[in-house]
Amino acid sequence: MWCSTSKTLKPDNKCSQKSWDLPLIDLSSKHLLDSAKNSPFEKARLKAVSTKESGAWLNALPVAFLGTLLDDESFRISVGLRLGCSICTTHICRCGSTVNEKGVHGLSCKFSAGRFPRHSTVNDLIRRTLTTSDIPAVLEPLGISRDDGKRPDGMSLIPWSHGKPLVWDFTCVDTVAASHIDSTSKIAGGAADSAEKMKLKKYSTLRDQYIFYPVAIETYGSFGPYATELFNLIGRKLIHKTDDKRARSFLIQQKLWSNDPSIRVVCLDDLKLRIQRFAPQFRGSSQQDAQEFLCYLLEGLHEDVNMAVDEPNPNPKPVLMEIDKSFSFNVDAMDSWSRFLTMNKSKFVDNFVGQLKSTLRCTFCGYCSETFDPFWELSLPIPQRSGQLSLSHCLDSFTSVEILDGEEKPTCSMCREKRKCLKSLFINKFPKILVIHLKRFSQTVEFSEKLNTFVDFPLIGLDMSPYAAEDIVPYPYNLYAISNHSGTTYSGHYTAYCRHLYTKIWHEYNDSLVSLISSNSLVSGDAYILFYQQEAHPKFEQRDVDSVKSYCSVADPDSTLRTVHYSADNHDMFNTVVEKHESPVYLAPAAHSDPVDIVYSGPVLNVKSGECGTQSFPGRGAGSMKWHFKLD
Repeated sequence: MWCSTSKTLKPDNKCSQKSWDLPLIDLSSKHLLDSAKNSPFEKARLKAVSTKESGAWLNALPVAFLGTLLDDESFRISVGLRLGCSICTTHICRCGSTVNEKGVHGLSCKFSAGRFPRHSTVNDLIRRTLTTSDIPAVLEPLGISRDDGKRPDGMSLIPWSHGKPLVWDFTCVDTVAASHIDSTSKIAGGAADSAEKMKLKKYSTLRDQYIFYPVAIETYGSFGPYATELFNLIGRKLIHKTDDKRARSFLIQQKLWSNDPSIRVVCLDDLKLRIQRFAPQFRGSSQQDAQEFLCYLLEGLHEDVNMAVDEPNPNPKPVLMEIDKSFSFNVDAMDSWSRFLTMNKSKFVDNFVGQLKSTLRCTFCGYCSETFDPFWELSLPIPQRSGQLSLSHCLDSFTSVEILDGEEKPTCSMCREKRKCLKSLFINKFPKILVIHLKRFSQTVEFSEKLNTFVDFPLIGLDMSPYAAEDIVPYPYNLYAISNHSGTTYSGHYTAYCRHLYTKIWHEYNDSLVSLISSNSLVSGDAYILFYQQEAHPKFEQRDVDSVKSYCSVADPDSTLRTVHYSADNHDMFNTVVEKHESPVYLAPAAHSDPVDIVYSGPVLNVKSGECGTQSFPGRGAGSMKWHFKLD
């Protein structure tokens, strides 16, 4: 009977169940493909889900150190897509497309967890698994960009093979896209194979210095040959490190079918225990101030990765600066920022820290003094007023002129006496991430109270120009997260609203529960901390390019020509990229110089010996910034 059904002879190894099963499985597969011969879509689906990688995750149990565990809904969708079952009702997607009962559209829609978010998920998992295998790696490595500015997704920090580091670039290809259906209906993984070949061609210049792997995975699970090879290699390293032979299967499971690793609930008890060892004020289970904790956490993380020297240098070298219109052209401001950077250098500073300008004007003699201080956040008062209150009202109150009189009168540096003064605040440098703290909690001698005042705030296009110092053109900010507090001063509950990086959809995070939330419901009287991200800097306007060219050459007295690169598009406004040379060139305020010629695609500016070395770049008009040049 078995022979007639399988249409083959009995297996040689009659004790092997696999030998009996394979002929029947092959026959069933052939029948399925024959029944789908008139449907390229069905043939592509069947060929894709029959590949070894596509179903490897079904053969193992969850692996704790990889954090790979499919939730019930993801499991249902994963199996349903493979079997071609109906997994939803026909409906209109958020992108406007019609979704049939098969739900295939979700694999490639930018608003779903199918194709686009998988790019970040896969790259992060490759990095984490390499790190678990004692191979540190980074994403979006600097210094190996192509001519068009694009760079691979990741790189190992130590040699991978033959003394060369590993470099990879990932792509997720739609198995049933019109451009691929012809190949995927004939050969499993045809689209992934084609995508990997294209990446090999694009990054052909990397082969001499790096071990480059193009990594392509199709939406239905088929791997390209290079992806298969790389995951096998990483899997072997994981097995060697963890002694768990299921590691590779679950590495593939996570890459293919987990909607998003962030859906798992993470218990932060260990983090809290570690922090309260150094900050006893956070011990216990009583309510703590989220703003106070955020400040402590950010500054603590900064200190841990601070790359600046531990002790002040009595003769510090000038700090490299980039001329950027989002910073006020004030020598004192730049000097203050330079001194701050000599002791504070980290990605946290690059992203979160701005600079405030405080002016103190004497009402008697008119003398005005200025001070500049860094800030990690803006703590805004909530003014008491009738009518609707908005964030701009809070900012107006924060930057309004303060009259210092009576016991608060400061000593005027010009009068040498205590005088009535006017104090004003402006933002002199805007951070990439602007953290705004609404001061809802007030403390008096007798008791504390919370202000539940409704404060309206924009979700996109927050304009900070009214609060900027002179000559600054700040870029708009878009909201990406909110920390909410409900309750009273003594007891309450924190929740968070966060915008998804790829889908731009807002989610509510309430303890272990994550749910969608409409953008119309974001603004409430519970909003406590707002997180805004600066819009990407547009290219410099032509009038600014006239002032600072893309490339400048600086020749020293010995006529040794060196190139300094000023990146006008660099978001990091004070970290000018300088190519490696024996003697780097430093630009900083108040630095006397040796003779040096500055050539910038314009007139040659000569700094003569014995002079301060101050020159103005043309093109800025009356507000020209004067720079001092120092040759080290």
